[in-house]
Amino acid sequence: MRGRITAVMRGRVTVAVAGAAGCVLVWQLASALGLPGPGLIPAPVVVARRIGALAADPAFRTAAAVTGLTWLVAMAVTVAIAVPAGLLVGAVPVARAATGTAMDLIRPIPAVALIPPATVLLGAGPAMSITLATLAGVWPILLNLVYGLASVEPLMVDTARGFGHRPWRIAAQVRLPSVLPALLIGVRLASAIELVVIVSVDFLTGGGDGLGAYLYAAGEQAGDLTTVLAGVLVVGAGGMLLNLGLAGLRRPWFDHTGAAATPPRGAGPGGRYWAGLGWVTVGVGVVAWQLAATAARSPVIGSPRATIAACTPIRIVSSRVSESAGR
Repeated sequence: MRGRITAVMRGRVTVAVAGAAGCVLVWQLASALGLPGPGLIPAPVVVARRIGALAADPAFRTAAAVTGLTWLVAMAVTVAIAVPAGLLVGAVPVARAATGTAMDLIRPIPAVALIPPATVLLGAGPAMSITLATLAGVWPILLNLVYGLASVEPLMVDTARGFGHRPWRIAAQVRLPSVLPALLIGVRLASAIELVVIVSVDFLTGGGDGLGAYLYAAGEQAGDLTTVLAGVLVVGAGGMLLNLGLAGLRRPWFDHTGAAATPPRGAGPGGRYWAGLGWVTVGVGVVAWQLAATAARSPVIGSPRATIAACTPIRIVSSRVSESAGR
């Protein structure tokens, strides 16, 4: 069994590496042939060298850390809003009927389309990025919860009611564990969406201290396409690591059908691999955060230890707003 799992994982890794190599080859050919125009697309080797230079740039590390912190706050706010709202809308038919039309109307609105009114109300800065990222990321979690609750076995709910459990206890002990696989899928989708929105908002407004503002300065002001492509690849790699980390945290507990895995603690080579990958990703993120905070020596970025000890999501937002207003 262990050999079969190892062979499957090796096959997937081989296909993934081959696909990445094919993309790099197409990129190299486009650069060598001058497509779509001479000198417009730098070669992969040039961009790779620029990524190494960016890793040694304190300004880039500061921008990456600010974007990461903004994403963390936005995800915390999103989960705090979407989970209770999803449980309420999914468990109460009246609430689902009352909010269905409003959700269908608001959900298709792109978050970047709200930049002008958000700029007037909140000003360019982390507060606006967090707000727009939350508005974009709340829907995958909320809708996954609503659809997941619709598939909960009614017999389980009726049994809990028969034992005299109150609605809040049924929601916490019956409904929420049943929809946990759907919730984790929603969190994975929301994490990628919010990262895209945060970088896009900074890029389109040209404000803030994140990666979007850094890339805007490099592309629009300096005309440095190589730096822009290198920064985009770094953002993409960050999103990929987030996705792999969340997938690694999910796989030991749930199989591909969403049912609880057996055994639940991820025993076996596949479970241990994905659990280890998830925690390694989290550890790498914390170490990168610490290194960026140490190298930047900026009041904008606090170390992980100081942030965990002294901050809440509300205090982070308020401090970033105060710093933006002070500028």
